[in-house]
Amino acid sequence: MPPVTATANHLLNANFGFSQNYVTGTQFSMSFNTLRESSSLSTFLLNPFVQTTMTMQVTQPLLNGFGILPNTRYNHRGEEHREGREIAILAASNDHGHAIFE
Repeated sequence: MPPVTATANHLLNANFGFSQNYVTGTQFSMSFNTLRESSSLSTFLLNPFVQTTMTMQVTQPLLNGFGILPNTRYNHRGEEHREGREIAILAASNDHGHAIFE
């Protein structure tokens, strides 16, 4: 009876991704993936096996959502609501004789 040998397999997988949208409508994304595999078997030709990939993508829409105005419309609405709240707070504070804002 042949002796029984134990094999050890090791696997490491690491991933990282990043995505950013800009006011001009440009979208940027990047991902980095790495895989490392090794085994105690001597029959593998490539040991350890390492595979690394990096992907970068830049997208600029030309018709749908192009430009600064469509991409900042929610920012403008937020500023309008904030200004309205500040005016209401100032009006309420003037009723009491002192201002909250400098």
